[in-house]
Amino acid sequence: WQSSTNNSNWSEISTSSTYTITSAEEGKYIQAIISYTDDEGFSETVTTSSIEIPIELVIRGNSLYTIVDGPTWTEAEANSNKLGGHLVTINDADENAYLIEKYGTGDKQAHWIGLHRQSNESFWEWSSGETNIDFNVWAINEPNGKKGESQNYVHVWTSDDWGVGHRAQGTWNDA
Repeated sequence: WQSSTNNSNWSEISTSSTYTITSAEEGKYIQAIISYTDDEGFSETVTTSSIEIPIELVIRGNSLYTIVDGPTWTEAEANSNKLGGHLVTINDADENAYLIEKYGTGDKQAHWIGLHRQSNESFWEWSSGETNIDFNVWAINEPNGKKGESQNYVHVWTSDDWGVGHRAQGTWNDA
C-alpha cells in the first residue's frame, strides 16, 4: 500500500494484504501494489489505480462519516449503501452534538439520518439494523406524522437560522 499527497510521489504505508484507512490519509491518494510469482517462476507486479481519500470523510472512533447525495431519504440511504454503509445511527447526545459541530451550517439545512419506519403505525428503526433507539432529540411537537401523511423518515436540522423554535439546530424532524 502506498500513499501520496500529489498522486505522483509515493511512500509505502503498509505491506499487509489489507489496509484500514485512517484520518491520516484524508486529502491524500492511496494505491495498492500487488506482486506475485507463479509456479513457473514468472513474476509480475500490478499497481492499482489511485483514489483520492476525500477530506469530507470524518473518522470518530470506529465510525466513518461523510455527506451523501440524496434529495430523498431512500436515495440517501441507497448512496450510503454504495459506500458500504448506512445513513448515520445517532446513539447519544455527544454523537449528535459532534455531527452538528462537523456538519452544521448557516444556510437552512437538514440532513437525513438512518431513523425510519415502514408506516405511521409502525415502530422507528435504524437503517443500520441497530436496535437501540433510547436516545432521541425530537424537535418540539415531533414526531408528528398523522394518519394519511407519509412522514416515515427523519432528518436532523443542521442549521439554526430558520427563525422558528421548532427547527432548532440538532433536533430531529419526521418528514
